[in-house]
Order: sequence, then C-alpha cells, then structure tokens
Amino acid sequence: MVSPGKIKLILNGVDTNAFRRTSENESFRAKLGIPADNLVVATAAVFREQKRLDNFLKVAEGVCNKNDKVSFIIVGDGPEHEKLKVLAEPLLSKGKVHFAGLQENVKPYFNMADVYLMTSDFEGLPIALLEAMSMSCAIVSTAVGGVPEVVEHEVSGLLCNAGDVVALEKNVNLLLQDKEMHTTLAANARERVEQRFSMKNMVQELETVYKQYAKYGV
Repeated sequence: MVSPGKIKLILNGVDTNAFRRTSENESFRAKLGIPADNLVVATAAVFREQKRLDNFLKVAEGVCNKNDKVSFIIVGDGPEHEKLKVLAEPLLSKGKVHFAGLQENVKPYFNMADVYLMTSDFEGLPIALLEAMSMSCAIVSTAVGGVPEVVEHEVSGLLCNAGDVVALEKNVNLLLQDKEMHTTLAANARERVEQRFSMKNMVQELETVYKQYAKYGV
C-alpha cells in the first residue's frame, strides 16, 4: 500500500486561451436552424445511462413549455442514441432540440450556449464541464462526483441533487430569465477555471512532481 503522503492529486485542466468565447456564432446557429434571438442550452456527453440525457430532455420540454425563445443542443453520440431520439421526438418536431452528433471541436457549440446543463447521475471531473466554464457558459448541474469541487453553488453555477428534474428546470429557467445572475455566474465560471483548472496550472503541477522525483533519480 502506498502511503497517502506520497500521493499527489493533479486536477484536470483545459486550455483557457483556446476555450474563450468569441462573437462568431451566426454560421453554426444557421446550420442548426436556431433563430438569432433564441437563448441556447447545451450539453456534451457520451449517450450512456449515467449521463441521464433523458432528464436533459425532460428539462428541455419543461423549459420550452414556458419559453418559446429557447433551443437545446446535445453534442455527442453513444449506445442510447436511438432511445433518446424517440424520447426527443416531440421537441425535434418543433425544432426545439438539436442533436449535433460527435464533434472533434465543441467550441462553436459552447460559444453559442448561454447555459451548459449537465444531468449526470455520477461523474469524475468532466472535461466538457471545464471547457464550458472556460467558454463563459453559466452552469446548471447535478452535484455528483467531482462537480462540487469545480462549481461553487450560487457562485460559479447552480447545483442540485442527481435526478431532481424539477430543480434542474427551475435553475435553467432562473438563469434564462435573470440576466444579471446569468452574467455574474458565467463570468465567475470562467474565472474559476482560469484560477484552478487551467492547462497552465496542470502543467506546472506536473513539472513540480517530475522535478521532485528526478532529483532522486527515480
């Protein structure tokens, strides 16, 4: 057994220079058929049961029933693709939800998103969440796995219990309606990643560990 004193935890990091919001998103909106004045809620995930994208769609339905100027985007693919397409059919037929498929570059989708919504039942430390925060998306998420370590509730995002669709919908509606809160949480999300979860920080911590062991010829 390794002594806890010999273990160094190094947190995931993202390139905050690359993942930075720009004003160029009209072409991707047009590609998906999203009106210029619609607010956008997005997520990126492998289509597996743990991600609870069925709950993402339930939230989308609830929000769209109250607000006609909102569009939802799901980036990704996976084993639950067909199941989710069936569940999403009422929203798909109205053009309210968009399946973007697998994407090597998620930045254009996060760039047009006002809110990043994560509905997982369990997680580690999701890179997509860090990327969305770096892109100044306001965060609504379940408080699972390493998420509460990243997102400070009511500071850099809004958290709730796993499976609580009512709370998720309430939080999304709140951020879509309260512009001041949305702006504050989005800016704080970006700052949080810059300070604690940037690629620069991760590399510096790795270099420190390498130098420490190189000194002993390990």
